[in-house]
Amino acid sequence: MLPFDKKYTTEYISMAHSLGINNFEISADYYYCSKNIICRNEIYSIHAPKNLLFEPNLEQLRNRVIQIKNFCECVDCHRLVFHPNIDTNKNSVCFEVLSELLEGYVVCMENVNNDLEGLMPLLMKHHYKIVWDVSHAMFHAHEIEKKIEAIEHFHVRGFSPKSKYVTLCDSPKKIVIPRIESAVYFLEYPYRNMFELLKDWKYINSFVFDGLS
Repeated sequence: MLPFDKKYTTEYISMAHSLGINNFEISADYYYCSKNIICRNEIYSIHAPKNLLFEPNLEQLRNRVIQIKNFCECVDCHRLVFHPNIDTNKNSVCFEVLSELLEGYVVCMENVNNDLEGLMPLLMKHHYKIVWDVSHAMFHAHEIEKKIEAIEHFHVRGFSPKSKYVTLCDSPKKIVIPRIESAVYFLEYPYRNMFELLKDWKYINSFVFDGLS
């Protein structure tokens, strides 16, 4: 997964390519940073702006979703990741807008909400998938049982109550990475050098399975 910081993007992709990583989740806000060094067929999914579904003005929300959809069409990617509103009740109207505008897309919600259980009926109603972030799951004590079939892919990084981002190998708490056949796993950390990336790459390969794409 590409970091949400253009400062790291070029080096990050180059390091990933050197390890044979050819699938990326990119941010709609930062694609201009990477468009010359990443191929269209390497874009697995696109992450919408994190606060998009907090927009109270539905007309502005519609316009922004249309802009993102146009971008998705340009890069031929039809898998979108959103952060749901932390107020579960406010997601109902937002989800109706997404379902209207994104017909034929794989729409995913990341497990950033504390009340994931309360969100599940709405996800099932709209046939939305879950992006399971292992760090968020640890922070909110989410339980993965009975949700496995709803998971589209994983975001993997270390977890620390004191830091926003830590690598897997530097995580003060042991990371539990669900092992699911045919699942897609994205390393989510703005790696500063090849050594950091290589350590986490080896860790996740040994923990999950023999190969990762």
